[in-house]
Amino acid sequence: PALATGTTGDITFGANWFLANLSIANSSAASNAVITAGQKNTFSNVKVVNKSTSANLAAIAASINNALINVEAVSYRGRAVNLAGPAFIAGSYFHDSDIGIRVGADTDVFIVDTIVVSNVTNAVRIAVASIGLITLDGVTLYGAENKLGTGLDIITATTNVRLLNSILYGFTTGVVSADTQLIYSDDYNAYFNNTTNATNWTLGSHSLTTTPGFTSV
Repeated sequence: PALATGTTGDITFGANWFLANLSIANSSAASNAVITAGQKNTFSNVKVVNKSTSANLAAIAASINNALINVEAVSYRGRAVNLAGPAFIAGSYFHDSDIGIRVGADTDVFIVDTIVVSNVTNAVRIAVASIGLITLDGVTLYGAENKLGTGLDIITATTNVRLLNSILYGFTTGVVSADTQLIYSDDYNAYFNNTTNATNWTLGSHSLTTTPGFTSV
């Protein structure tokens, strides 16, 4: 089913919901997230689009211990996904937003086998200082052929970020860290077609700066 939430654009769930196999969108006049998750929610095979013309709104406003599996999300002027607590994201697609994935809490996040494409400001933004373990593994971060935004943007005092087996392509800067990282791991990544590959971030010994060779993101 496809649900249209109109100008309200806010479906709020309690704890322990499982949502699967549907599409939800609001209208351009909406002033909320399309979905506000509760604790321990799982979303599977779900598409969410926030059509609002207001800035900084989310398609999915995640809560604590949420799982997003095979999820597609878009927020025309805001964040495809805004994370407010521990989260597991797998096999998902976040695109054509201002920010693809925004981490808005000191928390643990695991993102695997996910594509984040054509987001204006950041593909992934760690917006709150975090000492939790934030891991991106097997992720494709893609800006644009003519370079768009930042791939991974890390705020000051964030210390425990792992970036592995991933592609960062077509950004003004692939990774920007406000501080020189003390606890981090970068390895087996491909950085290509970025104006700058990394700032305050050291590429791992097995990371490459050659084309990943895909024909289409």
